[in-house]
Amino acid sequence: MHTMRFLLLIGTVLLLPAVYSTVQAQDSAVEDSVAVENSAAVSDETAADGDKSAAFQERLTLARQINDVRPAANQIDTAIDAIAMNVPLAGRDAFKSNMRNLLNYRTIEKISINAMAETYTVPELKAMVDYYSMPEAISAQKKLEEYQRKVEPEIIRMIDAAVMQMRTGAAQ
Repeated sequence: MHTMRFLLLIGTVLLLPAVYSTVQAQDSAVEDSVAVENSAAVSDETAADGDKSAAFQERLTLARQINDVRPAANQIDTAIDAIAMNVPLAGRDAFKSNMRNLLNYRTIEKISINAMAETYTVPELKAMVDYYSMPEAISAQKKLEEYQRKVEPEIIRMIDAAVMQMRTGAAQ
């Protein structure tokens, strides 16, 4: 159940499919992880559809700037820390360490940067760079973990109740 909760949190913070693929790749075999690392989805210079245009390169540069001011790794660590709050204290540090060791941060970062470059327009990316560089946005980002600690238990409680209801067919 902890893995499901962890994946839900990562999905809300970053990219659920990217993390799921990465975890699956590392669980199945080293070769699979290497295949993900070398796939077009994580290429440094080419979009998944093969786009190498100047426009894509500009979007890629802006996406990297966003990652510099709002690193994917920090978002992942925040999510791990938040979900670890639901793990008994005795196993919490081991849980966080294991999760951090299982995830390939570099691959997730590449996937995130490429996805931004493929998804957003130049004006949107510029606005995001401007926003995430603002002192107010930096301050808000630092408060995200506190916010998640307040909201997350209720979300998890509701999800657990819904899963139990689905399994048992019982009405609330």
